[in-house]
Amino acid sequence: DSPTPPRQTAALFITLFFPILAWITFAARIWSRLRITRCWALDDWLMVPATICSVVLTPLFFMYMKLGYFGWRQEDVPTDYNPSRGLYLFYIAQIFYNPILAFVKCSILVFVLRIGRRRPGLPWMVYSVITLTALQAIAVFFGVVLQCLPVAANWDPSLRPTAKCIDVSFHVTISSFTVLTDLLVLALPFYVFLGLQIGRGTKVAVLCCFASGAVVTAVSIARIESLVRLFYYPPEDPFYDIKITYSIVEPNLAIATACAPALRPLLKHYLPSVFG
Repeated sequence: DSPTPPRQTAALFITLFFPILAWITFAARIWSRLRITRCWALDDWLMVPATICSVVLTPLFFMYMKLGYFGWRQEDVPTDYNPSRGLYLFYIAQIFYNPILAFVKCSILVFVLRIGRRRPGLPWMVYSVITLTALQAIAVFFGVVLQCLPVAANWDPSLRPTAKCIDVSFHVTISSFTVLTDLLVLALPFYVFLGLQIGRGTKVAVLCCFASGAVVTAVSIARIESLVRLFYYPPEDPFYDIKITYSIVEPNLAIATACAPALRPLLKHYLPSVFG
């Protein structure tokens, strides 16, 4: 076997680093809730299925990257390369990708509602965004599962000529809608916390945590750009580009940033001089 090229090594590192970051952050959230504040709420429960989906998604995506020779030069890819095994894993991985973002957004929204329930119009806004997020998640689930009929055409290139598949614009449209809900979820915490009568330091700390979610939105936008280039301006070398790693960075970074506000009691407990 040929040695793994540095570019694929980098892609595989990214594929493992961000999930591990998400899992560690979620574990710290559990510790903070159960050992420090002794309070476990609905927003915490919603992060559980998000993290479980991340745990399932990661090895599937890792092996897809490995079997798909991402980061290789096309001329170095073995002549007997068969994409079916990798595409099958990618098909399964797609099913677990979108629920992560949906559960994370709903968790943030439930937390915001609990903190700022008395803010005028907030419940209506929160429930509206939750409904949009849930409907999107359901639509995407069926869109992913049934994106090609027969289903085996998703991973068997020989079936593609006679298969019925959704247009690639579906993926771009759904990703764009995801960015829209990202922006709505980002805006609501600022609307709530800027009006709360809490300490300035606490307010700034919490808002900074939520603002970190803007990084996730930036990754989402970068992912859309990579999808547009892939579908409408395909590269000459389909293997060398590793921008597909955005699809593992985005959901796991979302988990980590969503858990950040819940870590303040933990940090305050163990580092009172810094976070007190």
